[in-house]
Amino acid sequence: MNENLQQALERLITKSLDGIDSATGFLEAEIPEYVEQLMNWYMVKGAFLSFVCLFVLIGSLYMIYNVIFKERTEDKERLDELSSQRESGETWTKFRGFGMVTSIEYDREVRKAKNGGYSDEAQAILGGVFSSSAVISAICILPSMSWVQIWIAPKVWLVEYAANLVK
Repeated sequence: MNENLQQALERLITKSLDGIDSATGFLEAEIPEYVEQLMNWYMVKGAFLSFVCLFVLIGSLYMIYNVIFKERTEDKERLDELSSQRESGETWTKFRGFGMVTSIEYDREVRKAKNGGYSDEAQAILGGVFSSSAVISAICILPSMSWVQIWIAPKVWLVEYAANLVK
């Protein structure tokens, strides 16, 4: 009985060692391909993120220019309509319904017509939103530039990646 147990244990250890040897051989054969796929993945991921952030940055800067800095054509028809309403004596165009001083609502409508349909509040809100998105996308571009390092110096990236794994 002891001899049978000894032989069974010997076969088990031999099979285990053979399995470990074959697994080691498999890993040795597959590691270069795995490393290549890992580098390709991080390169494509970083490039995609960089280009998306760059696209958002360019779009935000374009919208900032259009909303805040671009000269707009006045809405001549609306200005003429407002002017004729004021001249005809409509009460909403005058402060407290009479006198020469214009009402706040009339002034707001004139500014809106002169700004191409944007109110002052809309310009401030849109300018803030697009400025924020421009800053955020500019900040996001820098960390996602690892794809350039993979492209130019892949061995350096691989050493840094391994060092990050060890940490």
